[in-house]
Amino acid sequence: MKNKTLHFLLDSRHFLEDLKKGYKKLLIFFLRYFITSLSTKIFHN
Repeated sequence: MKNKTLHFLLDSRHFLEDLKKGYKKLLIFFLRYFITSLSTKIFHN
């Protein structure tokens, strides 16, 4: 039982780390998109 819990914790930790990496990539992507769309709006006006 203890082993299973440990494995679960390790798996969830890896999962969270992957999630963080993916989240950062998404965040950067959205920020880039947001900034480019904003700058085009500003320059077109």
